[in-house]
Amino acid sequence: MNPEIKALLELSHLYGRKNDYVLAGGGNTSYKNNSHLWIKASGTSLAELTEDGLVCLSRQCLGKIYTSTYSIDVHTREEEVKKDMLSCVVSSSDNRPSVETSLHDCVNFPFVVHTHPTLVNAVMCSRLAEESVHRLFGDSVLYVEYTDPGYVLFKKVNDRIQQFTARVDHAPEIIFLQNHGVFVAGNTMDDIKNTYRSIEQKIKNEVRQWYPDPSHMANTLEPLCNAISAETGKAVLSANSELIQYYASDHKKFETIARPFTPDSIVYCKSNYIFVEHENDVMKRILLFEKEFGHLPKIILVNNKGLIALDDSLKTAETAMEVFEDMMKFSYLSENFGGPHCMSDEQIQFINTWEVENYRRKINRGL
Repeated sequence: MNPEIKALLELSHLYGRKNDYVLAGGGNTSYKNNSHLWIKASGTSLAELTEDGLVCLSRQCLGKIYTSTYSIDVHTREEEVKKDMLSCVVSSSDNRPSVETSLHDCVNFPFVVHTHPTLVNAVMCSRLAEESVHRLFGDSVLYVEYTDPGYVLFKKVNDRIQQFTARVDHAPEIIFLQNHGVFVAGNTMDDIKNTYRSIEQKIKNEVRQWYPDPSHMANTLEPLCNAISAETGKAVLSANSELIQYYASDHKKFETIARPFTPDSIVYCKSNYIFVEHENDVMKRILLFEKEFGHLPKIILVNNKGLIALDDSLKTAETAMEVFEDMMKFSYLSENFGGPHCMSDEQIQFINTWEVENYRRKINRGL
């Protein structure tokens, strides 16, 4: 294993094993030289990434995506781009490269680490995201308003990088993406680590109101979970904490987290969540939800009782719970930056129907 790939795996493990940076199959990392780019395979875990979990692509081939013309139909376009990207793969595995491969390619540094830190998304998922970024980081970073992931985001970021570089005569090392996360780039592992430490500290210094204790405590929902599991055939988990109680004790507070904030919220928790006033009404609400949306809910908050997560397996139910609890954290912290800002209906619809994110769901389920 060459030293750069070893460094890439070390960076992947460092940030992939921090739950306040990435969860499940979120985030991605890459290393590139003049001829090739190595990137984490789509949907795989940074925490457990091995050399076999990397996809190697030809950068000369990827360069054609910059100038190619694609369909004006959104889903046709994304299929065309995916086909072109797959044609650039030179490694022998069947892994699919991250959908953000071209975005990694256009960032003018060897190492790129993209994560979704809780602290960063407290800013990125706030009403004052852009204003806060400029206030905290000045003109030394690039901020990009929410854009559908995939080809359109790549093209926008590439254009913004060119404009940024022309203005300040160097490429950005930090790219903040609204309702998404952050890209950090550098020449070495230490560059990446130092930049992330700086980002974290600057945001921490601005936080005056921290979220309630997220530590799980005893809850009384286990009998209800068993009944739901027996009725639906799903794996069902429950949890309670001071953080969960903050949102479960007040429907108005729940409304601030009733819609997804990021694409990962949708991938792992879907896009609609339930608040139930009375425990005895939970099963009825589940059936009504299924009738309305065509699938069972993944997330249920029961008034003054706690949080319920259900999915096909205990592993995926636990992932949904972890992702939703993280959403609670950065929603709460966003009050330090003007309050929470969720995704729009149009943005949610794109993620819900995008083949790439459905592929990530399948990887999460082990299919």
